[in-house]
Amino acid sequence: MVDGHISGMYLSADHHGQGVGSAILERMEKDAQEAGVAEMTADSTLPALGFYKSKGYEEVERRILGRAQLEVVSVRKRFAEAQTDA
Repeated sequence: MVDGHISGMYLSADHHGQGVGSAILERMEKDAQEAGVAEMTADSTLPALGFYKSKGYEEVERRILGRAQLEVVSVRKRFAEAQTDA
């Protein structure tokens, strides 16, 4: 993850549905928030889009990448500003 952008997160099908991806994403989000990052972004494959949406990410745009003509979806999750005690 660089500046809040997840450049790639892939899990073997053997690990789907076991909470591994959720744990990794939660840790990246925590680290980002502690570093003062206001939002996280990623380029999701279509099969992974539901995962990101279930974690509070919103679809920003769809586009086709490279020679393989892979459709990806840019997603984003904005964090609430840290609350300060008055």
